[in-house]
Amino acid sequence: MNEAAVFFSWVGVALVTLLPIINPVSTAVMLLGISEHLSTAERNRQVKWACIYMTAILIAFLFAGHLIMVAFGISIPGIRLAGGMVIGILGFRMLLPGSVASLPRANKKHGRSQTSRSVLSPCQV
Repeated sequence: MNEAAVFFSWVGVALVTLLPIINPVSTAVMLLGISEHLSTAERNRQVKWACIYMTAILIAFLFAGHLIMVAFGISIPGIRLAGGMVIGILGFRMLLPGSVASLPRANKKHGRSQTSRSVLSPCQV
């Protein structure tokens, strides 16, 4: 097999692996619900910045992920355990919600929302 075919087979495997994690159908519905208070231009800007941030994070971990794991002495079972704990905590937070946070108000002076760069949260990193 030539190198191009091997490369595209790995890209295909990566895309197929990321598809259930991203879950585009439910993510699109969730985006509409979360951003209903934003204008169309503001929503598009938020989506654009979220895509830029996540692409940068994925590329950084693609090239430096192994080095980071070796430097901090993290193993694959440790990552699995930590990931399971994070998902469990997030699940319990969804089951037992606290008070509902107020939505940010639009800034009338500049016509922009206070959520100008809120697309990146610590949980994403």
